[in-house]
Amino acid sequence: MNAIQSQAPKLLDQVRGKIRLKHYSIRTEQAYVDWIKRFILHFGKRHPRELGAADVEAFLTHLAVAGNVAASTQNQAKSALLFLYREVLETERPGLDNVERARAPKRLPVVLTRDEVHAVLSRLTGTHWLIASLLYGAGLRIMEALRLRVKDVDFARKEILVRDGKGFKDRVTMLPAALAAPLDHRLPHWMEYVVGIARVLAARGHPVVGADLAVRTDLPIGAGLGSSAALEVAVGHALLALAGTRVAPLELALAAQAAEHEYAGTRCGIMDPYVAALGREGHALLIDCRSLEATATPTELGPATLVVCNSWVTHELAAATYNDRRAECERGVALLARGDARVRALRDVSVEQLDAHRADLPEVTYRRCRHVVHENARTLAVAAALRIGDLAEVGRCMLASHVSLRDDYEVSAPELDLLVDTAQAQPGVHGARLIGRGLGGCTVTLVERDAVADLTRALAAGFRGRFGRSPEIFVTRAAGGVRED
Repeated sequence: MNAIQSQAPKLLDQVRGKIRLKHYSIRTEQAYVDWIKRFILHFGKRHPRELGAADVEAFLTHLAVAGNVAASTQNQAKSALLFLYREVLETERPGLDNVERARAPKRLPVVLTRDEVHAVLSRLTGTHWLIASLLYGAGLRIMEALRLRVKDVDFARKEILVRDGKGFKDRVTMLPAALAAPLDHRLPHWMEYVVGIARVLAARGHPVVGADLAVRTDLPIGAGLGSSAALEVAVGHALLALAGTRVAPLELALAAQAAEHEYAGTRCGIMDPYVAALGREGHALLIDCRSLEATATPTELGPATLVVCNSWVTHELAAATYNDRRAECERGVALLARGDARVRALRDVSVEQLDAHRADLPEVTYRRCRHVVHENARTLAVAAALRIGDLAEVGRCMLASHVSLRDDYEVSAPELDLLVDTAQAQPGVHGARLIGRGLGGCTVTLVERDAVADLTRALAAGFRGRFGRSPEIFVTRAAGGVRED
């Protein structure tokens, strides 16, 4: 098996070389290489020299019978394998007389009436509605809509440039007036982060080159999981790599934070970009936001794991609310500093100090400050508990944090409260809380591994029963920061 693995790349290089000599298209090269890979894997990574015409026939028949592929797809696979044997291996061309041919599908395509289309669209929201509207309103095919890039949309002329469409050709189609505003609103939301990090890096003297970037993620967007910071750090790292330069991870994190401040309009802290740039596999980072130093604490959870539950709730005012909360805390710092000049941030205030000056603060300001001061103490307590494996203490701090976010900081939501309350009622759960800016997004639960299935069922059932839709639930772990694969 090891010998085959070492030969396979050489064989594929030979295939690519032969294709390029014949000036085939890039698409054809990709398709032929993919089919040859599938052929090799289908026969347990045996070298094609060990396989004959009967094996090629068996593979093509498998595609038609088990894979239910179209005739054109089967023919493409056949062409790729004939090319392999004829041009690369230079062996006798297989006869392929006993291949079961793919048949045309018996099922007719579904064509919806205008009323049925409207009924479907009326049930969709957000990105799903926008994609479906592009399918029916602009004549895009599903993969064309999914591959749509920012620069392919001309809002001034109300046109969409479809690249590599049918027949691998470009074409121009209209952008319906009704979709212009929703699409315009959707695109700049994440463009701000890409443009922002590029401009910040350039302003700080780092070379930035033009690039045609493809972004792929399995991180829920707008769910409080730091997707904007992850995007900024990843794009910044990619642009610097393309320019042939590097910066220290901390410098990249600070650039991402500046992009968030200057271009996205959110006065975020350093935590999300810091973790995206400097995260360590299997560790939590205890970050000193003043010195910008961090202590990596192993997240050895033993029999437990972390479960994230996405409520799918996004709040348009989340960023503005975050800015408001930060301003309220800064007001509290200014008032507390009148009595103690050493106070420059709420980290300089003890629980006892805050309680002693409660009368000096407006009630709302006091509650905002109380959350931050106690949250700082809980953060240190969790780091200490993780070091000794005290999961009960970690869970207690998680629940206390959620209660404080709900009552003092006032950034929870009914959906998040339900998910936390449901989780806390399940056996094997140590603790749960909301994560991110709040007002929607996700919760995280620390739970025993053997209780994950029951927890998942309870969360899904409770959420559907109350809100009529299903949450997204997945198990996660502490991963590393930005890297090149």
